[in-house]
Amino acid sequence: MPAGILTAPRVPIARRFAAAALAVLPGWAGIPGFPDLPGAWQVRVGGSDARTFGLSETQARLFLAKIEAVARTLGKARVFNPPLGFKANGDIDMCCSFECGLLKNCAKMPVLGRFWLRFNYFVEGREHRPVTDVELRTEVEFHFNDPYTLWDGDALLRFPDRRKMAWQPVEWGKAAGVTLYHNQRRGILFAFITRKGRPLWIPVTRQQYLTELIRSREADLARNLAGVAEPAKAMFAKARAALIEPLRTQLEAMAPADQAAQAWVAQPGTVSPLVPANAPGARAVVAFNPDYFDSAQPRTEFQLITVCLTGIPSDGVAPPPTDGEAVGRARLLEFVNEVDWQGLADLIGT
Repeated sequence: MPAGILTAPRVPIARRFAAAALAVLPGWAGIPGFPDLPGAWQVRVGGSDARTFGLSETQARLFLAKIEAVARTLGKARVFNPPLGFKANGDIDMCCSFECGLLKNCAKMPVLGRFWLRFNYFVEGREHRPVTDVELRTEVEFHFNDPYTLWDGDALLRFPDRRKMAWQPVEWGKAAGVTLYHNQRRGILFAFITRKGRPLWIPVTRQQYLTELIRSREADLARNLAGVAEPAKAMFAKARAALIEPLRTQLEAMAPADQAAQAWVAQPGTVSPLVPANAPGARAVVAFNPDYFDSAQPRTEFQLITVCLTGIPSDGVAPPPTDGEAVGRARLLEFVNEVDWQGLADLIGT
């Protein structure tokens, strides 16, 4: 898997970023909004959530202080000194525990944290005065040790250990030397700053996909048949079984090499969703690597940083600058080019 780590800091914005950047940056000519209006920089540190992660309050506060130090370093970027055309609002917290709560391992895995930074841009309000609002923003989130941000959507299936099977992120391009990916949904770009030599995701095999799909459909069948009276029960069971038996037949007929090959799926809801890799609409299926984290490291060490960028036109087409959103978008692009990505990568242990 290509690492989402910077290889050469401060490289000029590249590939599909170029069109978007040039459309909004030079001289800010013709951009509505208030690109030269000084803004502000504010970061708040939230609650520790120490109990969820099995930490003492002191340990949790020290962990949040480490993220706060990262935020201060990021705040040295030129785009924030001073912020022009936007207010920089950030929050630091121990987010997000939903998935590890589901897996019942929040107190065992590396501790999760987040720095959520919003670029709240100005628009013209009453009497032509500049105003902003919490919803008027582009944004970037830095998630620490959170493998669940690898999937910004629902699971295709889950393993018995509750790990998600999901679409493999697709490389979109590079900016400032860091690889950016489309994840489960389009519209948000991701960078994964990872441990060197440790893949963050691994292929799901065709055997694994079919095995869990059979298990999932059998569980659905059992739930749907509960309380159903005969003879409707027999008819319903026969119809539902038509969704399971073809999968068993397909799995039994596979040669070992086919079973071990990566699963590619186009339409998950079809009776037999596996397709060749070159089929129209086919997407590779992966899962989080269960051996990614080093259990010998202290749980409060950073072993993974996921960066989520919202507000950049990831299809490579910059919409006309009709309002202050163009300012927020352009400032976020500046930030991407100014971040010391290699410095972030250096925070990750081997």
